[in-house]
Amino acid sequence: MSGRRADASGGPWEQAFGYARAVRVGDQVHVSGCTAVVDGAVAHPGDAGAQALVALDPAMLVEIELDAVVTPQEQS
Repeated sequence: MSGRRADASGGPWEQAFGYARAVRVGDQVHVSGCTAVVDGAVAHPGDAGAQALVALDPAMLVEIELDAVVTPQEQS
């Protein structure tokens, strides 16, 4: 795959600053920071594990939307 594809989250800053949730160039997908903010409020205050799950969900979904193949990394 070649070229550049971007996926927007719909946030107000995207139009103003040229921000995108994720960008795919070639065989790489770069996902920007995702947080545990839902409808303007922090989800699961005081529970970092639950917040991580909320933040990772859109990151994983955007990878699917951009046809990414996620493979486990070998630890050295």
